[in-house]
Amino acid sequence: MKKTQNINDPIRALFGCFDDSMIQSCFEGVYGELWCDDPQQPETAVIVSGDFIYLAGKAAYAEEIADFLKDRPNGVLVPSCEDWFELLNGRCVHPLKKVERYHMQAPEEGFDKRALSEMVKGMNELKIPGCELCRITKGEFEWCLGSDWAYSFVSNFSDYNEFKRHGFGFVIKHNGRIVSGTSSYCYYSKGVEVEVSTAPEYRKNGLARITAARFILECIERKLAPNWDARNMASVKIAKSLGFVLHDAYTAYEFE
Repeated sequence: MKKTQNINDPIRALFGCFDDSMIQSCFEGVYGELWCDDPQQPETAVIVSGDFIYLAGKAAYAEEIADFLKDRPNGVLVPSCEDWFELLNGRCVHPLKKVERYHMQAPEEGFDKRALSEMVKGMNELKIPGCELCRITKGEFEWCLGSDWAYSFVSNFSDYNEFKRHGFGFVIKHNGRIVSGTSSYCYYSKGVEVEVSTAPEYRKNGLARITAARFILECIERKLAPNWDARNMASVKIAKSLGFVLHDAYTAYEFE
């Protein structure tokens, strides 16, 4: 396959079955790489964007796609059809498993800003003393880069200056240590992809919902669409509590 920046109508048509902000970001030249068999008359095309690999068109080029995943133990393959699983399973470094993920979308009537503000005020009622909510600035950015669970808050930005220009995020610190947060995983002209995570030992304390509520309020202020891709039902539950509604469920592949 060939790497290309030629986003023409045939390429867009191959990805027409997808509804994902990461693809839009790639099309706008912001983030991600596009590979295809023939830039002018493509039958197979792949977008590599962070841990996400979008597989469009005819299932082919298994060895090259397996190479994309070689250094991505948390890789998520999103296929356009079932044929991709049969092609790739057994050819990647680890066996693949099918998983169900969920696209959430903003409510038609818009988010309830008052309800979101009340969620942010929940900081005052946390059962964990010593917590504070703050914006991701340079210090937090650099800390996240060295973290296993918070790395993806900032990993898709080349440096802090790019994050400051195009991204934003909020974290909760406990006694000065970042323990939960919500940030821009990626961006495009009209919106951002939402990334939410909490340190394993701090989960189920309502921290993620607080940072996510603050993040959505910032999206509203900046007139940006927040895109929420839920990995599991726990993520769906948090999204619904913020006002998101379920758009659809889709099949993806992850490593066993």
